[in-house]
Formats: sequence, structure tokens, C-alpha cells
Amino acid sequence: VYNAPVTAYVPTVPAGYSFSGWGEEIPANMPAEDLEYSGTITANTNTPYAIRYWLQNIEDDEYTEDTESAVVTTGTTDATITATVAVPTGFHLNETTSTVSGKIGGNGQTVLNVYYDRDMHSVSYSYTGDVHPENEPAAPATQSYKYGATIPAGEKPTATGYSFEGWTGEASTMGTADIAVTGSWTINSYTITYQIEGQDDVVQT
Repeated sequence: VYNAPVTAYVPTVPAGYSFSGWGEEIPANMPAEDLEYSGTITANTNTPYAIRYWLQNIEDDEYTEDTESAVVTTGTTDATITATVAVPTGFHLNETTSTVSGKIGGNGQTVLNVYYDRDMHSVSYSYTGDVHPENEPAAPATQSYKYGATIPAGEKPTATGYSFEGWTGEASTMGTADIAVTGSWTINSYTITYQIEGQDDVVQT
């Protein structure tokens, strides 16, 4: 209506976007002609987001953040971002738990979380050599450990009449491959001594 007060329309602007404005001043009252104004809503280019990396603990299945690898930066709202996956030695990507790509949310709270699980490797024990006691005990059972875990020393077996020479190939910490530990026996030698008064002892082995 001519000369009626004009209230400028304010568009709804989504989070992470900015309105350019109408480009020119809107009159306070309606003039005797039609008016047309144009404006744009554009995505912000400084919307915050973060990428965080997590390493599985040794002692449980929880995770500890690798803060040195974290990325906290900005980008364009609704742009697709992809985390750099650089798997550390002894780990593998947990594809089920990780979110390696997504869009930057306008609220500035987008976080991509990348989870690395520790590799598991086995420690096996076996006997080698040609000497085996008739009552040879079973070698320690094969066990699996996470990368970086402490490996306890294998229990040393005993057998009557034999000496165990020890385990070869043991490691104190689990590395990046399975470990095969071997052990061997030697048969003991014993002596019989005959003592006759007035004569030298006679020793048999």
C-alpha cells in the first residue's frame, strides 16, 4: 500500500551460513512503485571442526586419545571432510567404530573420530631336539597378546632324569609378529660309587 510503513523481511539463515543483506537500503515507507531486492545465503568458510585419533589400551578395550595427531581447524559449512588414516605400527583401523569422513556441521561441533586397535599375535611353545623324556610334560599353551603387551616368561618344565635347557626365542614385549619359542632336554648322568676298605673307590657312570 502506498506510503505504508515497510518492515524489511529477515530471512531464516541456517547455522553456519551468512546472509549477504539486500544490497541497498529499503525505504521506511512504500513508494508509488514496485520494489525488488535480492540477497544470497552462503556457507561460512570458517566453521570449526575436529579430527581426533584414538589408540586402544593394552590393559583393556578402551581407548586413549593420541592428542599429538589431533586436528582442530575450520572449513566450509556442509563441505565433505575426510580424515587422514595413517595406521601406526602394531595397530589396525577399526572400521566399525571409526568415522573417517563426513560433512562440516553448521553448529561448529563436527568431530571425526578415528580408532586404531592393537594387533594381536601369538606366543607358542614347543620342544625340539632328539631327547624327550617318557614323562615329558606338555609345553605351555599358546597365548595371544596385544601389540606392546608384556609377555610373562614361560614356565620351565621338569622331568625326572632330565634337565631342561631353557626356552629359546622368548620376548618380554609383544611386537609385530607371532613368536615361536622352543626348548630342549638333556638326559642326566649319575654315578655309582663302590667303597671297599683299604682300596680306592670304584666309580661307575
